[in-house]
Amino acid sequence: MKKRGKEKGKRKENKNEHKNIKKKNKKNIEKNLILEFVLFAFAVLSIAFFWRNNVITTWLLIFGWLVAILLWHKKEDILFFVAAAVLGLIIELIGVHFGVWAYGNPSWLGIPVWIPLAYGYSSIVISKIGKTISNFGFGQKVEKERKTQKYKKAAELIIECILYVAAVSLMVLLWKNNIITLIMLLIIWLIAILIWHRKIDILFFIIGCVICPIVDFVNIPLGVWTYTNPSFIIPIWLPLFYGFGSVLSQRIVKTILRK
Repeated sequence: MKKRGKEKGKRKENKNEHKNIKKKNKKNIEKNLILEFVLFAFAVLSIAFFWRNNVITTWLLIFGWLVAILLWHKKEDILFFVAAAVLGLIIELIGVHFGVWAYGNPSWLGIPVWIPLAYGYSSIVISKIGKTISNFGFGQKVEKERKTQKYKKAAELIIECILYVAAVSLMVLLWKNNIITLIMLLIIWLIAILIWHRKIDILFFIIGCVICPIVDFVNIPLGVWTYTNPSFIIPIWLPLFYGFGSVLSQRIVKTILRK
């Protein structure tokens, strides 16, 4: 009887410890999520208030990026920044050149000098928001690291680059008809889902679709940039484009880092 009583007592203690650990983890997750959204809001408001002075906006985004790097300084985080800055810059140069959108205060080639910083900074923050939300349960199952043969890794990277080029090309060729652009981007996204169907990919897609348009809704009324053929403030296909871009940047970095 005494042994049974001791066993029950130990079980209760273990349960209580487990509950306490869960509570602590939940609090940490909530703190991280608040911090990530604060950093995101800092970038959005920096652009909104200081877009007429590209130098100030650039330095504010550099400051935000330095804070982010102090918090998150893994090799993966640096690569997210670089990949998003490069891919975003390409999209911006092409989009502005073909008249899809225009900036109120461009520095060179039709875009403000802080644009690559904004893409890189937002990519890190979105990545962290996605990982933090996944800790609540959605997309929590993480792939085990596996060794990949070099040719398979190269093939994956080529596929990701092809999908990137396809999405940008469709935007450039079809932007004057928002419905057709939306349908074609949906087709590309369905193809991508057949290739990448992890829960975490869906999560990053949703985050990109929801969070990125907020930047547009804040800054477009202020005149920071405008779309030539909007449906309502923004083109109807834009959230889908953002979501696809969020997943794609994550996938490209993961593929590069995979051993």
